[in-house]
Amino acid sequence: MASGTFLPPGLSRSIVKIESGGTNNYVMTAVDGETIQGEDKLTFDGNDLTVATDVGIIFSDSGQKIESDGTDFTIASGAKLNLTPTSDVHIANGTGMVIGHTAQVADMGGSGITPELQVLGTADSDSSITIGNFSTGSRPRLIFVRSKNTSIGGKTIVATDDSLGMIVFAGDDGVDYQMSGVRIEAFADTGTQSTSSMPGRLTFSTTADTASSVTERMRIHATGEIDFKANALGITNVGNAGNNWTATSLDIASANAGGSNSIILKNTSDASSNNQCELRLGVDENSTGDPKVTWQIIAGSSLYWSMGIDNSQTGGDVDRLVISRGATLGTTDTMRITTAGATTFDDSSGSDFDYVCDGCGKSSIEMFACCGLVEWHDDVLALRTMRLSEQGIDHMAKLGVLEIDGPDDSDPGWTGINFQKAMHFTWAGMYQNRERMDAQNEAMDERLKRIEQALGV
Repeated sequence: MASGTFLPPGLSRSIVKIESGGTNNYVMTAVDGETIQGEDKLTFDGNDLTVATDVGIIFSDSGQKIESDGTDFTIASGAKLNLTPTSDVHIANGTGMVIGHTAQVADMGGSGITPELQVLGTADSDSSITIGNFSTGSRPRLIFVRSKNTSIGGKTIVATDDSLGMIVFAGDDGVDYQMSGVRIEAFADTGTQSTSSMPGRLTFSTTADTASSVTERMRIHATGEIDFKANALGITNVGNAGNNWTATSLDIASANAGGSNSIILKNTSDASSNNQCELRLGVDENSTGDPKVTWQIIAGSSLYWSMGIDNSQTGGDVDRLVISRGATLGTTDTMRITTAGATTFDDSSGSDFDYVCDGCGKSSIEMFACCGLVEWHDDVLALRTMRLSEQGIDHMAKLGVLEIDGPDDSDPGWTGINFQKAMHFTWAGMYQNRERMDAQNEAMDERLKRIEQALGV
């Protein structure tokens, strides 16, 4: 400002002279409506207006101001703070934006980095992020982009097994925030990454008890295959508590009153090819275990029927097909079919029918005591009686040769043949016939001898 006289607006009697020639260029302010003075905390060099330390610009009495204390720059507003630029709002690289707190927190989740954007708070509302979209044709997005180019905006293609991004869930371990408890991570998957294809996989990892790092638990491949990795616990409570799929079993153990718990296999193809539907049970050839199917009636003491290959058999009939009355093959077998096709039946219960208990049908070749009257039984006559009367059929059912159901109101009744028992019973009848024929022959021989003696022959 040149030397001379300056009369500020509104002043009528003061004449202030300002002498030039100093090195500072001050902003002049009016004081008390009369005095013009140079403010040494406000300087202007022709380009920048400089506000010295601890000086603020107050816009009104409502607390709206811009202030600097030499370290922090503060913008205070009594209501909204509106930024309406015509371009980007830029925060320099290496500095951060913290919402809800005064400073950044370093290295959370074991990443070894301090994110430049942090939302920090002490309650749900001040530590949450919402991305909302209110429209009829679009949707909110959270996008992770990975390029192997080292320049922002550069283009260098990623390769198989490159990480595309991760979400980390970390917990305070009492020392720091570096322990990652759960991690969800995306990778470029096996295939061809190109301008029109980006095959990817998604992995889910958790940290086990006492472990210091995460372990991958599940992987979804680009092909859609879901790999549950090696996990002894498997998938538990599928559809209901107790339905578990582990590495060694598939358990369906849910109550289903009036219904069926089922495993259903179907081949619904209507093509003309050789369609198949197969349930295969197998054990290693060096194992002594049996591939088998077991049926169980759950009662006070469980009742079983089993069918399978008796792989534990070490005798002559190795790998025979067995039907057993228990849960174990080879001990209570009722039928065995060898690999050569020979079929044998259990003959340990009632193969001799000479003496029969009238109460329970138990039979033996010798007299015994039982729950009913035990007497000698004519097998040949029993066969004839069975054919001629209902009483004979009931008797044969008591022996186990026939099996009869009903009749009653719900079942018209049917009669089945126990072929094993019937075979034994037939043989017993044949044996009795042979005994009769031998006895008759002996009696005839005695008579012939007496006749010969009487005739003197």
